[in-house]
Amino acid sequence: MANPNFSSSYDYFTVVTKNPATVQYRCIWNKESGEEVSEWASADNLTVTNVASSDVFFDIVPPTFKLVTEDNVSAQVAEAYDGIVGKTDEEKKAYYTQILQIVLSSIYNSTVDAGQQPVSWIKCILGKMDYPGAVAYVSGDSEGPLMRLSSEYVEQVSTGAVSMEDATFEIRGVLIHEFSHLVQKTGAVGSNQPSCIEGMADAIRSACGGVTDANRISGALNAGVYYDENRKSGDTPCPYV
Repeated sequence: MANPNFSSSYDYFTVVTKNPATVQYRCIWNKESGEEVSEWASADNLTVTNVASSDVFFDIVPPTFKLVTEDNVSAQVAEAYDGIVGKTDEEKKAYYTQILQIVLSSIYNSTVDAGQQPVSWIKCILGKMDYPGAVAYVSGDSEGPLMRLSSEYVEQVSTGAVSMEDATFEIRGVLIHEFSHLVQKTGAVGSNQPSCIEGMADAIRSACGGVTDANRISGALNAGVYYDENRKSGDTPCPYV
């Protein structure tokens, strides 16, 4: 977005939003006389450009995927999973790569600063969840990074307890959050505030349309203090940023 009031060396900044009409920003600069000028403006004064993440990160090298469906997953659950993520291995890899592109486009400008292959390898598992109530999480094992997706949640689709539409939306949103952890910058061990790490992932999920407005507002109104990490206080959620 270009701001006509800025000098050429400060021409651009980026706003990630689903609704550009709500964006306001403040310009502060000094005239040659030294007088400070402050002005509030809206997105009407900006050049709004819609750029797809695949347009910017077209040259990303996707991770090498290891796709795992655990033996305890029923055929009905596996079929529901295929309906959300993709029927073939190639479709599943494309789905996960697209989620990664979406996340990268919200954090980095291009593969120049994100890296040509920011995630080189990941194991994507459909299986039993070991964190009660969780839809998915990212972690690691002796092979490298992994993402575990809850077969119990997907089972709700096969039983009709959750609609395919709602599950598709929720899984996309959760994976946007979780994949953010794969590529966000972190400091030395012990130096990071969990609330900042989780808050950033929530902000990316929200900016990418991965949470409904109702859930975002409800989460914020019923959250604990802003510096709580997720699930620190039992069922008290962290606020969406």
